Amino acid sequence: MREGRLRDPSSIHIRGRGRLTDMKMDPADAVIRAFQESPQSSPLAVFFSLNEEDMKLALKQPWVAVGSDSGAVVDRSKGAHPRAYATFARILSQYVREEKLLTLEEAVRKMTSFAASRARLHDRGTLAPQMKADVVVFDPARVRDRSTYEEPHQFSEGVSHVVVNGKLVLREGKMTGKLPGKMLRGSDFQNPALSVENRKDAQP
Repeated sequence: MREGRLRDPSSIHIRGRGRLTDMKMDPADAVIRAFQESPQSSPLAVFFSLNEEDMKLALKQPWVAVGSDSGAVVDRSKGAHPRAYATFARILSQYVREEKLLTLEEAVRKMTSFAASRARLHDRGTLAPQMKADVVVFDPARVRDRSTYEEPHQFSEGVSHVVVNGKLVLREGKMTGKLPGKMLRGSDFQNPALSVENRKDAQP
């Protein structure tokens, strides 16, 4: 188990040590210590419980899409999981270019049209008229992830342009300052506040 993010600045002397099991104390005591060092909020941890071969088997299946559950990174003074920066570049560099587990076309499908269809985002995921223009321009020979558990705040290489909702947010590898992104919800999203069970005038 590795310390992922301790939100209290006073715990900076623990951050960066890597695995809590390297703290030269019983693992249970190390976890308790992490909580003690972050009294304002619970610390986050990274657990290494996945098997690489199992992951590859899943990744090859045509009905498995690619995505990341990382939130946006706002404060770079705090820790983060590499998936916040490296998920898609890792797929393209390691599993497409190096290991040839997937073709480039299949990897892109899993990240775009198929992922959008699974999330029921019907106006995204393909380049076509009336679709939202979300585009990433990358060099298949150069794209690679750089984010690590020790130094997570590193952008991937080989990506030159990014378009979000028709606006350039990355041009020739540099941020443009535009912020056209927005929260997305699938077509079957239901607001819990509007559900029958939660309406004040609902019949008993």
